[in-house]
Amino acid sequence: MNDVLVKATDLVGRPVVTLDGMQVGEVKDVVLGLGEATLIGFTLRNPGFLGGPMKETVPWRSIHAVGPDAVMIPSVDATGDPEAVDDSDAHAATEIPVVTDDGAEVGRVTDVVLATGCPPEVVGFEIEAGEKMPSSGSRVLLPIEAMRAASSEAVVVPPTATDFVHDDLSGFGAAVDRFRASLEGDER
Repeated sequence: MNDVLVKATDLVGRPVVTLDGMQVGEVKDVVLGLGEATLIGFTLRNPGFLGGPMKETVPWRSIHAVGPDAVMIPSVDATGDPEAVDDSDAHAATEIPVVTDDGAEVGRVTDVVLATGCPPEVVGFEIEAGEKMPSSGSRVLLPIEAMRAASSEAVVVPPTATDFVHDDLSGFGAAVDRFRASLEGDER
């Protein structure tokens, strides 16, 4: 994986600009659809320190790129009304328990990790490791493919998923690649 990885919460406050350089707002909140482990989109706020919320939103399918300094959309037409990112399965992506198939608590979701390629994609969760993990209390990264099911109640992963956690973004891409390779090996 050669894309730059970023935590979704790091996007809060980033300018949202069109391809021709017009700023349409700033990212206010990131909305995650847990059922499919995808981002639904962003709510927007007016630019600046005291910028209030805007009615317009940006659906994830309208994101052209996520860069180090801005989120890019093709044009102002890519923004939508609040229902554009409304989904019955949409949740704030934090404080959701992560458990294994056999019921062991792994930790709690604290953030979502994105690969900023074109198009950007959700590649993992940042979790606060639970008491049964060797890294208890610290934040670790878990590949999204490890997720078997998710709701606002819990994210369910196989027990072997904990073998692929990583403690920083710089090495997480390799952990995702290793996990994907292990899945391909299981299919053979």
